[in-house]
Amino acid sequence: MHTVKVRVADARRIPHPSIAGVEKHYLIVRAADIPSDIPLEANPRDAQGRDLNRRVYKQVKDSLYNRASEIGTFDLMNKGITVIAEHVKKLNDHEYEMTFDEGQGIADGGHTYRLLHESRKDEELPAEQHVEMRIITGVQEGVIADIAKGLNTGMQVKEFAIENLRGNFEWIKQIIDGQPFQELIAWRENEDKPYDVVDVLCLLECFNIFDYPNNGARQPMAAYEKSGAVVKSFSEDAESADKNESSSKYEALGPILLDVMKLYDIIRRDFREIYNKTTKGSAGALKIVDKAPKKKAFSFPFAGLPENEYRLNPGAALPILAAFRNLVEIDPRTQKARWIGGFEFVQEFWDLVKEEAIAITHQGIGSYGRTPNAIGKARPHWGYMHLTFDRRLAHLLEEKTKPSTKRKSA
Repeated sequence: MHTVKVRVADARRIPHPSIAGVEKHYLIVRAADIPSDIPLEANPRDAQGRDLNRRVYKQVKDSLYNRASEIGTFDLMNKGITVIAEHVKKLNDHEYEMTFDEGQGIADGGHTYRLLHESRKDEELPAEQHVEMRIITGVQEGVIADIAKGLNTGMQVKEFAIENLRGNFEWIKQIIDGQPFQELIAWRENEDKPYDVVDVLCLLECFNIFDYPNNGARQPMAAYEKSGAVVKSFSEDAESADKNESSSKYEALGPILLDVMKLYDIIRRDFREIYNKTTKGSAGALKIVDKAPKKKAFSFPFAGLPENEYRLNPGAALPILAAFRNLVEIDPRTQKARWIGGFEFVQEFWDLVKEEAIAITHQGIGSYGRTPNAIGKARPHWGYMHLTFDRRLAHLLEEKTKPSTKRKSA
């Protein structure tokens, strides 16, 4: 439990009209008296300082400092801060105490809180400014995420932030826990990280053999062109699994996740060198190849590869990655995904097929357009890449199972 004291100008308590035990506490707090330690755990967004530079928050700051409004009107023009707490206790007429359990805290208004927190000791902050705090107590733990989602509609909260609040990413976090790149992945909106969990989900989608079976014609193009659809599919799958007490199809792909991430890095880093070798061209001049800013280089943390000035753009890399879906099967014992022949075989297969994959990509940018967006949305390109890998795998497996023609020594 965590307690926070707050000095108020006025306060009201209203029991919920239909849900027993739920109460709403309305506190009017002077801007300069805003507490410094209210938890933000219930907020799907991460109120980063860099995000306060957005135009809308500059307008909020102007309002707080009376630069564009009447003095003392901040609480009338700002929707305030909504907090989920365990208890609210009146200490005296002008002081209250809030008690928070794990997962509780600010559910909406995190940026307003951050702005007030940074400004409360500023001598130029008008003493007449107040903010309205609405504290909700008595709500069940499972409802907190839905409350946060409903409140954060002014600027739409990204679905993955809600999924994080619901705990649906816990199995992914467990897989990634302890990896060298663990701290590079964001789980909440506005965290300043090079990757977020949506990137991970899109990589998994490339191997979603449940919705995109290898014997079918559909390809997981949403991994590139509609990441929001991937998050929605993940959310619906998690909800269905929970409701029916069944297994999640995405969680079934968990055993290959780290390998998938590693393979993605390998493809992105290998491309330029192989392209230059096989086509005698300059991959660095291609629009599908990203070039790092001057005096900087791209890292490949999932595979632990050396940095490089170039890397393949996701629009061209994902169709290649998704073609490796051919090498995934479901273990009949565990009902989890596994590689045909193990991951070492997958890496050997890449060495065998990579020049052909680069040639198909070269042909694709000539046919569908030279931008990452053009090739990333070209259905025939995804299909042809997958078919090519399928044929190469079938041929390779056939060769491996052929009886040896060599005579046995006596």
